[in-house]
Amino acid sequence: MKRPKFLCSDFFIDIILPNRCPVCSRVIAWDKLFCDECIPEEKDIVEAPLLSCDKVTALYPYEGNARNAILFLKDNRHKRLAEHYAYRLSILLAEDNVDLVTCVPMNFYKRMMRGYDQADVIAKSLAKCLNKPYDHSIMRHSFSLKAQHSRNAEQRRSAAGTTYSLSKKAVGLNGKTVLLCDDVITTGSTVDACAKLLKQLGAERVIAAAVCRTQ
Repeated sequence: MKRPKFLCSDFFIDIILPNRCPVCSRVIAWDKLFCDECIPEEKDIVEAPLLSCDKVTALYPYEGNARNAILFLKDNRHKRLAEHYAYRLSILLAEDNVDLVTCVPMNFYKRMMRGYDQADVIAKSLAKCLNKPYDHSIMRHSFSLKAQHSRNAEQRRSAAGTTYSLSKKAVGLNGKTVLLCDDVITTGSTVDACAKLLKQLGAERVIAAAVCRTQ
C-alpha cells in the first residue's frame, strides 16, 4: 500500500494560504490534517451486507468531528484529506483481494457546479493505495433537481433504482471483486443500487466503502 505524503510544495502553499483544521477552522501546522482537539476517532465500521453489497465498511459514524470534516471535504477541494481517508480505508480493505475500484457517480451538472467529485477523488486515491485499476466510467447518474440528501429514507430507496444506470462505456466484470466508494453511506440505497448494476455486469462481489456511515 502506498501512503500519501506531504510535499514540499505544501509548505510553500501554506505561507500564502495557511492550512486550517477542517472541523474548527483554526490555523494548524502545514503538515497536519486536523488540530489536536478535532481528530475524529476511527471506529472501523464493518456491517452485515446489504441486498447487493457483500460487505459494507466505513471509518467513522456520521456524527461529530467526522461529520464536520466530511462536510468540509464536500465543499472544499481538500485533496490531502481525501488521500488520508483513502489510505485509512486501504488498511481496512487490504485483505479483500479487490480487482477494480469505482465510485458512486455524481450528477454531471452538480459536478460542473461544484468543480469536483469528492467520492471520485477518494476512490482514485484508494485505488492508488491498493495498487488496483480505477474505472469511473462504469455507471452514470441521471439528472435530478432534488439532491439525495434532501430525501427521506423511503424516497431515497425509491429514487436510487432509477437515478443510476450503466454507461455505454461499461465493460464486463465477470468474476471480479469490485470496490465501490462513496463519501457517506446513509440508508445504503445508493450503494445498493450501484452494486446491483455492477453485478449485472458479472461482478462476483461488491464491497461498499465510505468515509462515514450513518448509524
